[in-house]
Amino acid sequence: MYAGKIMEEAPTRRIFEKPMHPYTRMLLDAIPTIGVKREQAVEFHDVTYSFEHPEYGCPFYARCGYRMPRCREVDIPYFPAEANHKVACLLYDEGKA
Repeated sequence: MYAGKIMEEAPTRRIFEKPMHPYTRMLLDAIPTIGVKREQAVEFHDVTYSFEHPEYGCPFYARCGYRMPRCREVDIPYFPAEANHKVACLLYDEGKA
């Protein structure tokens, strides 16, 4: 969930095994792992969502490395990424309109 919107929904094990939304990936990449040395720390941009001045489109837009202009232009629906796995991200829009 980001800024009050569910960004990805799937069985728990599936989320950890194959995160699909960029926000979910960012969160899971930030979990420290004992014995694993990272080349570069996960970078969190100092951008927060404004509930006082909400913007149209994806609430994760400002922090997303995959953002497209269209992400700000439409209300992002949930796309079926796989069975029992839905993602609120235009990366999974089959129409790519």
